[in-house]
Amino acid sequence: DDYYYGVYLACAQAVRYLASRPDVDAKRLAVAGASQGGLLSIVTAGLCPEVRAVVSSLCYYAGFPFRDHVAALNREKRDGMDGSAPPFDPKDPRQRHMGYYDAANFAPAIKAPTIMAASLCDTPSPVTTVWEVYRRLGAAKKEMQISPGTNHDLFFSFERAAWRWLDAALGR
Repeated sequence: DDYYYGVYLACAQAVRYLASRPDVDAKRLAVAGASQGGLLSIVTAGLCPEVRAVVSSLCYYAGFPFRDHVAALNREKRDGMDGSAPPFDPKDPRQRHMGYYDAANFAPAIKAPTIMAASLCDTPSPVTTVWEVYRRLGAAKKEMQISPGTNHDLFFSFERAAWRWLDAALGR
């Protein structure tokens, strides 16, 4: 009955369907996306070992408790340097629930080469949450690109680099 449960299963089924088709080179399957698509690329690669390369930009809903913490600091117009707050509130039902769908939980299962992007000024996907996914990746080959001045926007330097990186990762 949960939205993300259905979406995650649909993504995994799409990869399995593509891998089963005779007109698709299953050894060259990749997933890519930005924002919620960045989240889905991480989750899909974590669920599907058939995925051979991952491009995830501005991964949304990563490190959900940290997102809540950053959002609270932004609302209060504080930088958080005046004290520490636990990033996870076990009494918050939303944090407990969304923890199951957190991209950071799927990252260790990813073995495919992965390139990620984060923006230092990103409000919906704070860099700390994207970094948590990157840090937990199980991939031996991984790369992170940072944009210091953009918010929740795909930056063109990453898009160009990701295409070149993807060609190399898939042997083109």
